[in-house]
Amino acid sequence: MKPIAILFLVQLWAFTSNAQRPFTKSSIRAGLDLMTLDAPDAKDVRYQVRYTKHLFKDRLLIGASIGYFQQNSRKNLYQDIYIDGNKRRRITTDLTLLVDLLPSAKYALRLGGGLSSWYRKDNLWVGSSFSIRPGEPGIFDLKTDREGIREWNIGPHFALEYEQAIANRFAISGRVGWADLQRASISYQVGVGISYWLY
Repeated sequence: MKPIAILFLVQLWAFTSNAQRPFTKSSIRAGLDLMTLDAPDAKDVRYQVRYTKHLFKDRLLIGASIGYFQQNSRKNLYQDIYIDGNKRRRITTDLTLLVDLLPSAKYALRLGGGLSSWYRKDNLWVGSSFSIRPGEPGIFDLKTDREGIREWNIGPHFALEYEQAIANRFAISGRVGWADLQRASISYQVGVGISYWLY
């Protein structure tokens, strides 16, 4: 019985020590996305950071990200006179489930989706009225109507990303994304990032 017990203990130790290896890894990704909002002129860079858990030998990923977007426009009222146009802010949070389609340790092609919850803070130009006086430069009696919006928008998102390892614990990636924020309309994203593996 002793040899069997010793063999059992050795196998149990081997199994538990193997289970403690990083089957579940983690990574941090920092990236830049060119992102669009509801209007043709509402596009700019979003800065984003994502923390990701890599499960089942890196074939399934669960990521939580936070980002910031800011876009300001100018309105041409008359000749060379401009005023502030639309001011848009977004604080974006996304929970994403990704599946790796490539069984490779160096390359990854991931497809997935999840839930987005974005905070919207907009100051939108509605219209302006003014008068001009013959022989006098500039405009007079300027009145501007604006609309302020502050709200949370929730909706689904989908993403496709490609990642390639470049050095020990580092990888570069490119991604495209789509999010439907309901009242805040649809957003498209295309971007790049760099990841660092945590163990």
